[in-house]
Amino acid sequence: MFAGFLCLKLFQPFFKHFIIVPTKYFYINILNAVLCIPYMRKNSRIIQLASSAAFMPQPYFAVYAASKSYVYSFSRALSEELRSRRIYVTAVCPGPVDTPFFDIAEKDGKTLSIKKLTLASPEKVVERAIADSFHKKKISVYNPYIRAFHVLAKIVPHQWILFIMRFLK
Repeated sequence: MFAGFLCLKLFQPFFKHFIIVPTKYFYINILNAVLCIPYMRKNSRIIQLASSAAFMPQPYFAVYAASKSYVYSFSRALSEELRSRRIYVTAVCPGPVDTPFFDIAEKDGKTLSIKKLTLASPEKVVERAIADSFHKKKISVYNPYIRAFHVLAKIVPHQWILFIMRFLK
């Protein structure tokens, strides 16, 4: 959150020519491509923070989920683009992480109970992300429940999952 804000303030003049900017994450990811990638060597790593929210649309969390879907998709595409240079991109897609995020993002109490039950420690998420990046994995998912959700979101129509989520509040 603060990194995105700092990035926006420091590099805003550089991006004044961009017209469509969906989120602050756009700035951060463009900075990776414009400033860092040309100087990266073989076996370098890019670790981007997406979220399990990227796996499907989420009512009452739509903008966040959409922005994380962007980061997830961008990471997957960038990984393919950089494959020949042996630069590896890992999208970190944790489930809920035990930070003040939910206090800020969901003040109205619309957090699903299941999110509260599957909270992961930030340290464990980071450890897993670094290990997964070291092993050249394209996605890092810490929590086994979130891994199951990832698989479920791939095979079950999203409308069905959204319907079930209505009753989990």
